[in-house]
Amino acid sequence: MYCGGYGGRTLFIKHACITAVPHEYSHAVQEYLAAHDAEGNWAEIPDKIGPSWLSEGVANYAAAVYEDLTGFRSIEEWITDSIEIGLANDNTLEAIESDMGVGGDAGANYHLASLAIWWVVENHGEAVMYDFYRNRNEVLWWQTAFEDTFGTTVDRFYKGFEDYRAELAAARPHISGRIIGPDGKGVANVRVEAIPLEDGRFWRTITGADGAFSNPTRDGTYQLLLFLGETPCHIGWYGGRQGFTTARSALTRLAVPGGKTTGLTVRLPRSLSELCGKIKGKVVNVDGTPYIEPPWVTAGPTFDQHGYTGKDSDELGLFELDVRLNGTYVLGLHTHYVRECTVSPHPALDPEGAISRARVAVGDEDVTGIVITVITSPRRAKTGVDCTIAR
Repeated sequence: MYCGGYGGRTLFIKHACITAVPHEYSHAVQEYLAAHDAEGNWAEIPDKIGPSWLSEGVANYAAAVYEDLTGFRSIEEWITDSIEIGLANDNTLEAIESDMGVGGDAGANYHLASLAIWWVVENHGEAVMYDFYRNRNEVLWWQTAFEDTFGTTVDRFYKGFEDYRAELAAARPHISGRIIGPDGKGVANVRVEAIPLEDGRFWRTITGADGAFSNPTRDGTYQLLLFLGETPCHIGWYGGRQGFTTARSALTRLAVPGGKTTGLTVRLPRSLSELCGKIKGKVVNVDGTPYIEPPWVTAGPTFDQHGYTGKDSDELGLFELDVRLNGTYVLGLHTHYVRECTVSPHPALDPEGAISRARVAVGDEDVTGIVITVITSPRRAKTGVDCTIAR
């Protein structure tokens, strides 16, 4: 039981989950609604009961009302967050109908669900949300219960909500522009992240086929980071003469004073496929056998790079990391067991890192054949361990 469960006509909820802190939704409400499911299979088949965005959104709203009544946070703050983060989300309600993790940012999807519920409350009142679950037990398909409850089809509801989002977005500050390649054509699948430097709020979006991006935002000062799709590969910042730079010192600070910051152009120096590569290798025990207790293998940034890339090694101890080409990265592990890790001599190892941390210099091609040897100890709190160069 992660937070709650339902059995024997009894709801079991952990205290920390009832308070909805640090969670932004109330598991207690979800479990209450689950009690309306005659077959009792809420956890196993959530989309059989209804769309995920509705169940999560209703729980979010109920938790927000509870927090407002207890003085923890006002309902106005919840509405503001729902609007700002919900508008910045590229997903649609249809996309999160059965999977709240679509797009890799579940938190933003929960805010999108909250925005939809706020729209419902404004137009239909509170009671209709709970009526849906009562009606759900009387029919075979949740879509039928939805139409009976809201007086419209699911498709028309989705269209109305998108019109509502567009109306809200049009009245808010925007940052928009276009990513182009060396040939001047738009570049798709570039993730643009806006990091607030002073005030403002974080948001992210993905360029379409024409390379365009546009997102409503809050007044503030921002830097724009560029990534390869949904990977951790940070290719650079908005800045410099061509609108693209890999030097932190040359990034452009964007001030959004209440209007629109439009017409930004970012010209990439090379095609997207030539900007990112891989660091590949394996993790082994001191006897050379594959280390099968998977650690989180990381390539941390040095110099003018942002963030880090990492993933669990698989059952054979292999790992594959997405990194920007022509960069240098510090290798490390995040694990319960490893207390020391070394990297065997390899042409990509930066000799300047020999004194302490193992640094891998990536040129124009992938770096392969990295071998990380680990020394383990009994299980402890999970922690980060930098790897050194083997002597």
